[in-house]
Amino acid sequence: MQHNALKVTEGLDQLDINAGIVNFSSLKPYNSELKCTLASKLKVVVTIENNNILGVLGSALAEELSERYSQHLMRIGIQNTFG
Repeated sequence: MQHNALKVTEGLDQLDINAGIVNFSSLKPYNSELKCTLASKLKVVVTIENNNILGVLGSALAEELSERYSQHLMRIGIQNTFG
């Protein structure tokens, strides 16, 4: 997953879009202040997860950002579907 994110970042750089990657390898311990401090400096936040997007990092970050800031958030991962 991280390798794909690096490729996307390189492509964005070629379009003069400043992008970076922060790797949170696990949800716990959840450092709210660190994540919100990083997000507060950005216009758009994208989370990429190799599992369901509900109830993990993207969800936790979405809750925090909606209460504190007005960034756009895009969550990429497996959609919550059945079957």
